[in-house]
Amino acid sequence: MNPEKMRVEYGKLVYMIQDAVALREQLGFNVKAPLHTVYEYLEEKGGLGVLSDKNIEYATQEILATPGKSRDQINKEIRRKEKAVEMIKEKCVRAKRKVAAEGYTGGRGGRAEIRRIPELARTRAHPN
Repeated sequence: MNPEKMRVEYGKLVYMIQDAVALREQLGFNVKAPLHTVYEYLEEKGGLGVLSDKNIEYATQEILATPGKSRDQINKEIRRKEKAVEMIKEKCVRAKRKVAAEGYTGGRGGRAEIRRIPELARTRAHPN
């Protein structure tokens, strides 16, 4: 984004928000809300590892058709970005499957141990 235009647009946004806060009752809603970031979302979902993935730079890269850049180069960047996104998605899917499998086997093992308690109590318990 052009920083010069950003100054103008940001200033307009600030004035609009100030007016909207003063007119909250007439508008029927509050324009102020907490700011939610990608970091907070990933932290909540347990996905902060995505930010340190080696493919994250390519997956989030903006692809621009700048003067002098060939269509072939743009297509190459698009394919690289798509591949990076797919690799990150696949890692996430594998991680979810692993967690689900560990939870399943852990649950089964726990139930088996609980079922054995009466038997263990009969065979190993001493009356004194």
